[in-house]
Amino acid sequence: MDPPLSDYEQLRASKIARNEARLASLGLADGFKPMKRARPLQNTKQAPKKPKQASDEATLRRSSRVSAIPPSYNEQTAYNLLDAHDPSISKSTTTTTTTTDLPRKTIPQSQTAAAPAPLSSSSTGLKKVMAKDLAISPSKMVSSLLNRSVGVPGKLPVVNHLGTSSVTPHSEIGFSKYTGVLEFSNAIVLWVNYDANPNEKYVNSFLKDGAELTWYGGSRMTMSTEGGARTVNKLLKMSKLATSNILLFTRFMEGSKSEPYVCLGRLGYITHDPNSSPMKWVWKLQDFAELNTTNKGDTNLFREFVNF
Repeated sequence: MDPPLSDYEQLRASKIARNEARLASLGLADGFKPMKRARPLQNTKQAPKKPKQASDEATLRRSSRVSAIPPSYNEQTAYNLLDAHDPSISKSTTTTTTTTDLPRKTIPQSQTAAAPAPLSSSSTGLKKVMAKDLAISPSKMVSSLLNRSVGVPGKLPVVNHLGTSSVTPHSEIGFSKYTGVLEFSNAIVLWVNYDANPNEKYVNSFLKDGAELTWYGGSRMTMSTEGGARTVNKLLKMSKLATSNILLFTRFMEGSKSEPYVCLGRLGYITHDPNSSPMKWVWKLQDFAELNTTNKGDTNLFREFVNF
């Protein structure tokens, strides 16, 4: 004999009987049947993607002026390729050799150095050669550039002048434009700015009517670092040769506006203070006599720097 149901079991049984009667009255006496699962949709076959055809980038260049030039996204390469393809571009940019907003006289065309031989536009890629691995001829550069403007603002035109004879037509010269010292394997270029800012604390200035120059090295020029010490030692070595291999290029600045660099010849060592920060140097202008010689009717660019 089964044991009697507890109160809970009796309540549960009564609810089950009530629910079954309710289902029967609705015609659902057989209970719920599981629904058939929907037939999965068939995946439609996607048409295979056509492989992207490699297009000749040159054919996408719609400008007739540059259609024959291989595309290049390097600023220095593009500058040289355009100059080689269309010499009028170079001429149009070098006709006016000063920044018009600066308080300076226009430099005569006779005092603007001829543009260097352009790189070949037939090359498909240019090999980069670092300036520190190139040898230049300081004497040759002085004879062609002394007291003359390079014609176009920026350091790149100067580097092209200095290194053109040392590289192949399919090469470009690599260098840092954020430093005041440019090293070649056998020479050094000093970049000197003359700024109209009266609040400048360290000012590069001419002494003894231009025969000497006070120059302050950059923040990285310190004997406490390997790179700084190497640069200082190389400056000392190059400046104490019988004919100095240190070249001076100067320009006028006013804020972010600049004029083209002017070559002021070779520098000989007088003294420097390795303990000052920034490091202070005093140089002798070895081409001082030639710099003071002016052709009739020409402006002496060197004297403009001295009298600035």
